[in-house]
Amino acid sequence: MALLDPRFVDVQYDGYVLSGIMLLYAMADVYVPHVLDWRNLNVQKVWPCDSVEEVAERLQVDYASVNEEPKVLFLREGDFYGRRKNFPIFGETYMPQGGPECIRYEIVYAPDGQFRGSYTLSIIGKVSKGDKPQLLPKPAPSDTGSTPKKGG
Repeated sequence: MALLDPRFVDVQYDGYVLSGIMLLYAMADVYVPHVLDWRNLNVQKVWPCDSVEEVAERLQVDYASVNEEPKVLFLREGDFYGRRKNFPIFGETYMPQGGPECIRYEIVYAPDGQFRGSYTLSIIGKVSKGDKPQLLPKPAPSDTGSTPKKGG
C-alpha cells in the first residue's frame, strides 16, 4: 500500500513549460524527503493528445546525482506538502512555434531518487495551451491520477 498520493494541480502549459503545484498527500503517517526537485521528480513522458507517439523533440535534462544527506519531513495522515514546479518541455531555440496545442504527460516521483528503482509513483495528466488552472481538479480515470509502480 502506498503511503503517499502525489498530485499535480493548478496545471498550466504555454507550449514550452509545464507548470503546476506538486503535492504529496499523506495517507498515513510518513517521512518524506524535504525536497521536491530534480532529485526526486521527473517528467518521464510527453505526448500529443491526438497521438500515442512520444514527442521526440522535447527537452530532457539529466542531472548528476548529488551525494548529500537527505533532509526529511514528517507528514501526519491527511497532511499535504508541496510546491510550485516548472518543467521545461520544449526549447524555443529548437521549436520556435512551441509544442503541440494539447499534451499528455507522466510525472514520476521517486522518494529515494531512484527513478528506475523499486518504488516510484506516477501522475498522468492532460493539459492544453491556455487552459484555466483549477486548484483541485476532479480527476477523470483516463486522464489523471497516480499509479504506484513496483519492480525495477
